Parts: sequence; C-alpha cells; structure tokens
Amino acid sequence: ADLVQSLARMKTSTRDIISILRAIKAAGALHGELVVQ
Repeated sequence: ADLVQSLARMKTSTRDIISILRAIKAAGALHGELVVQ
C-alpha cells in the first residue's frame, strides 16, 4: 500500500500504477497477491 500511495502522490495514473505492479510481480519481487478489479 505504501508503494501505491507514493506513486499516487507523484500523480502516476492508475493504469501506470497497475503496469508497475504487474512488472514488479513478473520480476518475482512482489511478495503477496496482486488483484486488479
């Protein structure tokens, strides 16, 4: 949640935040479940 909040504060678009999170997950660096609704 901290990462998403930081990205939102930098005016990152929702679409870009989702792309960033997907890339982090693909790299194996996301320890948890990513659910995009």
